[in-house]
Amino acid sequence: MDVYTLACHGRFATLGVVRTLGERDRRLVRQAMELTGVWGLRDRRLADISGGELQRAYLAMVVAQDAGTLLLDEPSAHLDAHRRWELAGLLRGLAGEGLAVVVATHDVESAFSSADNVCLMADGRVAAQGPPDVVAASGAVAPALGVGVAEQDDPKLLWRYALTRA
Repeated sequence: MDVYTLACHGRFATLGVVRTLGERDRRLVRQAMELTGVWGLRDRRLADISGGELQRAYLAMVVAQDAGTLLLDEPSAHLDAHRRWELAGLLRGLAGEGLAVVVATHDVESAFSSADNVCLMADGRVAAQGPPDVVAASGAVAPALGVGVAEQDDPKLLWRYALTRA
């Protein structure tokens, strides 16, 4: 299967019995692929692209659904540091396009550094929620995670927040 066909699968739930993509469907698929940076890979086979590219191809499929809300569970799992950084920027870009982006993750630095709001969970309960700076200063992070977070003011760092000892 090629990357374009995968992205088209995001439209299948909206198709009729004929299962043919219309002009609007093709436009939404292309927009999703451009937003996620995989339009240039459209003719490549899934088996021939990198893990980060594959992650973005699947994300294009989801964005092509045109649902308005994007709910992701551990989207940065198994990605190297550069691809994690790239994915965080991509998700911020999608949020900037008007999508509601909700991410469940254990990637603390990325969550605090790129989210507008953080909901910190501990033992199945909400330990703190709000803007990252408010949650970081709440005193709830170390008891919940066993580590702290500190805001860094160094433009050379990828993540604005870093893990600290509890």
